[in-house]
Amino acid sequence: TFFAGISAMAFTLFKCASNPNGIKTLTADRSVNCYEDDWNGMVGLGVAAILIWVLGFAVLFGWAILWSPKLFPRIEFQTRWKFLFIKYRADVHWWSMVFVVKGILLNLGFLLFDSAVGQIYWIMAALVVYLCACITFTPWRHMWVNVLDIWSHTCLLLMLSSLVWFAARGVSSSEEADADSGMSRFTVATSFLALPCILPVVAYLVWWAHSEGAVELRRKVANDFVKLSKHISLTSGEVDFEKFINTLADRDFAYIQQAERVLTQELLHIQSRPGYSSSFTRQTTLEAILSEDIDSNDKRLRSLNSEGRGVPHVVMV
Repeated sequence: TFFAGISAMAFTLFKCASNPNGIKTLTADRSVNCYEDDWNGMVGLGVAAILIWVLGFAVLFGWAILWSPKLFPRIEFQTRWKFLFIKYRADVHWWSMVFVVKGILLNLGFLLFDSAVGQIYWIMAALVVYLCACITFTPWRHMWVNVLDIWSHTCLLLMLSSLVWFAARGVSSSEEADADSGMSRFTVATSFLALPCILPVVAYLVWWAHSEGAVELRRKVANDFVKLSKHISLTSGEVDFEKFINTLADRDFAYIQQAERVLTQELLHIQSRPGYSSSFTRQTTLEAILSEDIDSNDKRLRSLNSEGRGVPHVVMV
């Protein structure tokens, strides 16, 4: 959580800004001229801070995350490193390293670019990459925390885009031509960024629809699902399964709900009617199927069908 701030302090010595007299000064203290005697005397300390607090901690956290699948059963490892994993889902346990990389990238922009516009666009690019990764992996254990994280970074991007309006006013006339040239190239480059993604997406869609490998994969998943369902029904009682559901995080519970919707709507061929939602028809059919009084519920289903209320006839076996 605090790594971005620690990185910002470690990089402080190397964040220099230009002045009208052509001399670069430290952004944290304008009285210190960069690349002169006072600044050179602190370079060793600045390099040590980066090696220890930035790269050192990054390597240490990376080691803990890399070895966590093997060492996590140990109580001492859990106690020492749980702050790296406790907030994220098990299959995205490495998300702390994304925070580490983001903290480093955000601070690199102040070293690579002198102009405020360049620094803002660098930060926006880093946040866009993080935002896309967050949407793809949804790493947080709770679903609404993912929504909050995505919305927060969206607001940051909107705020940074408005800051460009003010930052552009600080560009001198001598730098304006170079800035216009750079922004023109940037605009052209970003307009083609979607093209490299088209071919992989089309190839995947063709593979999924026509490839024997995809057919075999679907067959394997179907067989595994049937075997797992039978195993759960034989080894777990209703109480055990209810306890399991109660221990799920809200995101995993949403997956269970979505699976139930797919099974009831697609496998049972539930159809809706005008004026009635699919949720109503699904729930009514489930009540009939899961009820012990099958005959009476079968009559109820036939009655609803005759009224056009959207519940298909389900054959009870």
